Amino acid sequence: YDNLVTKSLGLTGNCIIIYAIFNASLNFIIGMIYRGQLTIGLDFDSFNSFMFMIILGLVFILMSKVIKRGIELKLENDLTI
Repeated sequence: YDNLVTKSLGLTGNCIIIYAIFNASLNFIIGMIYRGQLTIGLDFDSFNSFMFMIILGLVFILMSKVIKRGIELKLENDLTI
């Protein structure tokens, strides 16, 4: 692994979280304007649900941090005699 992998995983996680927030905001605004309804809810039924996307994004960010820490530990271990 190298720094490109950690940066890519972190960027992927951030993009997923931004998508989830944007999608939820857009659905909220569309619901208010076109349907005249003001509803707030969390959907756990589908893979496109807000909570699933947030958790998936956080998992990618966590994997990025773990791999980055592993790279640092390997480098430190390689420098030790």
